[in-house]
Amino acid sequence: MLMMRFPALQRLACSVVAILLAGCSILPPPDGIQVTIPAALEVPALPVTIVDNAGIVRDAAPADDAPSDLSSTSIEAIPGRDDAIRVAWIGGQCADRAVVTVDPIENRYRVDVDEHSSSMACSTAGLRRSIVLELIEPVGADGFGTY
Repeated sequence: MLMMRFPALQRLACSVVAILLAGCSILPPPDGIQVTIPAALEVPALPVTIVDNAGIVRDAAPADDAPSDLSSTSIEAIPGRDDAIRVAWIGGQCADRAVVTVDPIENRYRVDVDEHSSSMACSTAGLRRSIVLELIEPVGADGFGTY
């Protein structure tokens, strides 16, 4: 009854519900290095933002592949390159974007991957995703962790 008397209140309530349903995906991506993992088969492209709080990442690119035995976020050396690592993770088909954050932790670096989705229900999870982080100086993969 209160909503019927005050149409502005009704519009406000509908707006709040729509924002809550949209979740984090309505917020713009954070500042950082932007890269897109290309679409493949029935998997849409995934924009990825690298937030480098450690100042160690020079550039980023989609990786050619992800490990077939991937069960969680992993960080691997790239054979023949001491200036790059591969970050791989399990994602979902409904993800709108991912944010990879690199933080300094004592004499190492922590990498966190967060995928964001505006979908309230998604039937497909378990997609292997990966990117290459090019570093400003040689740091072995053992200098990074997901903790």
